[in-house]
Amino acid sequence: MTRSSPGSPLRHGWVAAALIAALGLTACSATTGQASASPAEVAGGVTVGTRTANGLGPFLTGAGGRTLYELTTDSANKSTCTGACASIWPPLTVSGATPAAGSGVTGTLGTMTRPDGTRQVTYDGRPLYYYSHDTAAGQTNGQGFGGIWFVALASGALGSGSGSAGSASGSGSSAAPSSAPSAAPASSSSGY
Repeated sequence: MTRSSPGSPLRHGWVAAALIAALGLTACSATTGQASASPAEVAGGVTVGTRTANGLGPFLTGAGGRTLYELTTDSANKSTCTGACASIWPPLTVSGATPAAGSGVTGTLGTMTRPDGTRQVTYDGRPLYYYSHDTAAGQTNGQGFGGIWFVALASGALGSGSGSAGSASGSGSSAAPSSAPSAAPASSSSGY
C-alpha cells in the first residue's frame, strides 16, 4: 500500500471527495428556513389519530403516526412557540382543509392563525406540535421536556407527567438523540 505525504495529490483527492460527499448530504437535507417539510406542514388536510406507547394513555398522532405535543404556556388558540422554538417544536399546520378526527379522537379539532399567517391545528383549542427529535412513529422523546411540553392526550388532559420518553415498541431507539437539548432555557416563554 502506498502512503501519501501531507501535500500529495492523492491526499488532496480524498479530502476533495469527502467534502463533495458532505456537501451532497447537506444539500439533500437542507430546509428552506422552516423546520423540515416533513410532518409539520401538510398541504391540504390532515387526519389526527391516536396511539398508546411508553405507559402513556391514548395520545394524539399526526402524519406518519408521529406524536403530537402540547405546550403548557400556550392558551386557547394562542401559540407561544415561535421562531427558534418552532424549529425544534414544529407546529402541525394545514393549508386549506379542516383537520379530520381519526379513531379514538374524541375532542374538538380546529385551527388557529399563527403570527406568521399559517393555520395551526388545535385540539380543544390548544395548539398541537411535533418534536423534531422524534424520528419515528410513536416516539415520545419530548414528553415532559422542560416541565412544559407534554404528549397531547386524547382525553384532553394537559400536562401529564406520567409515562416515559422513548419510542413505541419496535419503532426505534428508546433514548433521545444525543443532540437533543437536555433542559429548557431560563425563559420558559420561548417554549424550548
